[in-house]
Amino acid sequence: MHERSASVIVLATIVATSVTSAARDDGDPVAPASGHSDEALANQVANPLANLISVPLQSNFEFGLGRDDDGFRYLLNIQPVIPIALGGDWLVITRVILPVVYQDDVVTSQDSSGDSIGGTADTTASVWLATPPIGGLVLGLGPVTVLPTSTDDRLAPGHFGLGPTAIALWQSHGVTAGVLMNHVWTFTEEDDDYSQTFVQPFLSYVLPTSTTLTVQSETSYEWHSDTWTAPLIAGVSQLVRIGPLPMSFGVQGKWYVEHPESAPDWGLRAIVTALLPTGAH
Repeated sequence: MHERSASVIVLATIVATSVTSAARDDGDPVAPASGHSDEALANQVANPLANLISVPLQSNFEFGLGRDDDGFRYLLNIQPVIPIALGGDWLVITRVILPVVYQDDVVTSQDSSGDSIGGTADTTASVWLATPPIGGLVLGLGPVTVLPTSTDDRLAPGHFGLGPTAIALWQSHGVTAGVLMNHVWTFTEEDDDYSQTFVQPFLSYVLPTSTTLTVQSETSYEWHSDTWTAPLIAGVSQLVRIGPLPMSFGVQGKWYVEHPESAPDWGLRAIVTALLPTGAH
């Protein structure tokens, strides 16, 4: 427990330092915002490989979890995205996802109590080397790491994991279409060791009003247990300015086409994203 708590503290320190360093390297990241139209910024938000510092706070309200379909879970994903320019339009994109979880009445075959639990789950850190755009096509490739920051085994296994990750996307005239993929192996001898593939196809369209319509899935397959988790997700977001700072506010609905008993039947998502333009398009 103490080792996991230490991992959370170290991770938070690294993220805070990285954001501060990126902002310092680019001068005042908010100042160039006047050079970015809201519609152009909305297109950058839709592109996970954009040269744009963003700090999304993703709140997920999930219902119908557990064997009796009575469980509830609140999941807050804190996921800063920081680009590092290499020159010649090449970028290194880093993204960390730290999940903060509260759940109640989630009865499973491994946990018959359904007690209320709160804490952090395991953290996912991804790094992509992104190519310059070629006819609207951008590719990213790199490693993904899962850090054992879970404070309770019922929230996440708490194992170190490693694997490859890739993104391919095409963007033109307000349309962004692509897929994000990764595969993570854990290296333990425990019963909840896993080998999991994640696939996230996404499609979005940015209207002239800087409103973005999105449809996607966040599908995973666990090879040891032969288990699919496949939600369909659709929603809308709006880019606005609060003083000099551009912000994106979004809502989405989730319906799980396929899932194990521990996963929800459906859910709602609210996303608030602070945007720090780097001055580069």
